[in-house]
Amino acid sequence: MSKDLTFRVELTFSGKIVSDDEVIEIAQKIANSLEHEVNTGGLAPEDSDIFTEHIRVTPQYVNKTIIVSF
Repeated sequence: MSKDLTFRVELTFSGKIVSDDEVIEIAQKIANSLEHEVNTGGLAPEDSDIFTEHIRVTPQYVNKTIIVSF
């Protein structure tokens, strides 16, 4: 299997998201949540010697990528 994994995550909101800035803010919050998990419990399987090196969150239809490096 690859060193890089891609996951599809769908979020449903109660109203419309109307601007790219709002989409980017959501992407940043997703990255922040994953970063918190890496720093407190880890994302890699518990029984392995691997660890998270980077998180990249790229919103669909917006030319912006949020990158967190460890």
